[in-house]
Amino acid sequence: MARKQVIRDLPSIQEYVAAFHALDPQANRQAAILALLRKAAKKMQGNESQAFYSMRQITSFFRLPLRTVAIAYEQLEKEGLLNRIRGSQTILEGRSASPRDPVRAIVGLPIWLHAIVVSPYSRGLYFELEERLRAHGFLADIIFFRDTEATSPDFARRLLQHRLDYIIWHTPHPLANQTLLALKDHGIKQILLHPADNPTSITMPMYLQDWTRAYAEMAAMWMESGIRHVIIPEPLYLPSKRAMQSFTTILETRGLKTKLIPGVAQKIFDEVKQLPPRRCAVAFLDQLGAETICNGEPIIMEHVLKQARLAFCRGPIRVPYFHHRRVEVDFIGFSPVEVSTRVVSDLRWGIQPPAKQTPAFTAVYHPNGTPKDLVDLL
Repeated sequence: MARKQVIRDLPSIQEYVAAFHALDPQANRQAAILALLRKAAKKMQGNESQAFYSMRQITSFFRLPLRTVAIAYEQLEKEGLLNRIRGSQTILEGRSASPRDPVRAIVGLPIWLHAIVVSPYSRGLYFELEERLRAHGFLADIIFFRDTEATSPDFARRLLQHRLDYIIWHTPHPLANQTLLALKDHGIKQILLHPADNPTSITMPMYLQDWTRAYAEMAAMWMESGIRHVIIPEPLYLPSKRAMQSFTTILETRGLKTKLIPGVAQKIFDEVKQLPPRRCAVAFLDQLGAETICNGEPIIMEHVLKQARLAFCRGPIRVPYFHHRRVEVDFIGFSPVEVSTRVVSDLRWGIQPPAKQTPAFTAVYHPNGTPKDLVDLL
């Protein structure tokens, strides 16, 4: 079928062509054509949308490479002046143009790729946040990032390109304060979900997460079941390292002896073998280390589970090897439904997060669950 002819009834742009060719030979041609096209588009813009000059027409008028013109059109599209319909036409947007379904605000959800892969809680939380934000007229912008990006200056620039109104951070990296401050300087409102056992000097709206009650409950149950020794593989994640002091204090206050050892599966097994069977526990204080060890050496960790109790103290992790084996683990974590409901409800009504010193969410201790059940629970 022949393509329908696009009717363009636009004024001459000869004045802009003449101005362009009169430029100094040393002038930046890319910037110049962008400025001239922007000026022409704004002058021609009416209340309703209409066809605009094709890129090939502009390349012919100004005697420029097609790529140079394409870059200019791309920028004007980002600015909301043009709308390029591939293989058909370019539309000059009207002044009265409005979104088909207006949104209240764009809310950025930065997601650490590692967490979304290994943490059932992270998957559940971001799923629930996106659902609730959308239900209340917000647009959730999912922004994935890798390990090293969180502390890179380029990360702030990348986030700014998303034109966000809000950002909801879940446990931002302690070394990422410059990113948070850069976004604050650009007027982006930020909401933090932050562990109460990781003090921070940054002042922003914040929901504190309290882990200590669940740690105390776990310690009491372990003492009651006859456990006296707790082996703690050294955490890899900086926030978990900072939480170590409060964690060990809670356990030792309740009569448990703690020992910090290198995060290596064989070393964990060697320590467990030296203690009476079922009288010790292995407590992982971070998901990064737990996932590395349990998925890297699952057979060794299966031997550990036969002689010791195992606990994921910073939320469960996905360990497929254990899903079809008769093993039990403890875990401590938060409800993604509770957290997302509270945060989005407050955002909806314009309610600020509580005072920094007041924990908003309390972790729950889940004993004797199977790894597969714990994933399904969330």
